[in-house]
Amino acid sequence: MTFTLSAGFAFSLLFSWVIIRTRHLHGKFSLDQEVGVQKLHTQPTPRVGGLSIFFALLIATISWQPEDSSIKTQQFLPILIASLPVFLIGLWNDLFKNVGVLWRLIVAALSTLLVILSGDLKLVTVDFFLIDFFLKNPAFSMAFTTLAIAGIVHAFNIVDGLNGLAIGLAVISLAMMAGICYASGDIDLAGLILVLISTLLGILLFNFPLGRLFLGDSGAYLIGFLVGWIAVLVVLRNPQVSPWAGLLCCALPVVETLASIYRRLRSGHPVGSPDLHHFHSLIKLNVVSRVKPGWPLHYRNSAAAVLVWLVAITGPLGGLIFYDNTFVLILWFSGFCILYGVLYLFVRQPAKP
Repeated sequence: MTFTLSAGFAFSLLFSWVIIRTRHLHGKFSLDQEVGVQKLHTQPTPRVGGLSIFFALLIATISWQPEDSSIKTQQFLPILIASLPVFLIGLWNDLFKNVGVLWRLIVAALSTLLVILSGDLKLVTVDFFLIDFFLKNPAFSMAFTTLAIAGIVHAFNIVDGLNGLAIGLAVISLAMMAGICYASGDIDLAGLILVLISTLLGILLFNFPLGRLFLGDSGAYLIGFLVGWIAVLVVLRNPQVSPWAGLLCCALPVVETLASIYRRLRSGHPVGSPDLHHFHSLIKLNVVSRVKPGWPLHYRNSAAAVLVWLVAITGPLGGLIFYDNTFVLILWFSGFCILYGVLYLFVRQPAKP
């Protein structure tokens, strides 16, 4: 396991370094320009960090030898292989910037269906009687799981707006899920989660705090896809774990996505249209930049990410502590939604210098 953890981190670090050092060869396609409504950086930056994550994780997974071999061959490898469609369409958009949000969501659903059909992995309960009644139907269960995973994929793309933000949120989610697995005795799945975390930490060193390499759509979609399926595996492999624990581990990306959809529908804008009204954008523009206007942009960018991490961790902590108590988890998730709403209203107004 130690070698596998080192391999994930080392290869992610190496591939990220190679991408940055060879930017003169691929920059015509891979550089993310600083022009755009959601752009919070000052110079063109490679946005193909997903390549580092995918290939480093593939190498680490091949070298990983869990005691329960089924988790590797029957569960995670099919998930990693099935992630190729959504990863590749994200990469295509990173390079050519001509794939709409709807098509990317359709491909995310396709990748999810590949996992379901190859390993019969799907949610059969969410500990909510009305939905559980319909989940008894295999077709509804398949559709519900597809919608849930595609939603998580899109959620992590939405929160990929600051240096290290999406990666940090994924690490927080995964760390809490690893803790749940250890508490439940599922050591092999916990080990797999640690492999994924080590891989993410490799690219994080280039993504945070200086923002020398961005995830891009390929990286954000890949992370969202894997985090979503890990949450499903935690529940399927450990019946004592409430599905609400998995939801809480991804609380901020999920709530941010729902809030963004509501905000855009209310304002009459297309659901997929970009804006600077995300929680993390407002933290950056109305809090950090007002309080510390003299800081270099990349430091303000990264400081905002840290503040969002501090807010985000309150959700997954509840999932870890009360992972087997659905009632408390529902209350905790409701409390997190209220916390998000109150803080959003606060940061929506510019802070005084």
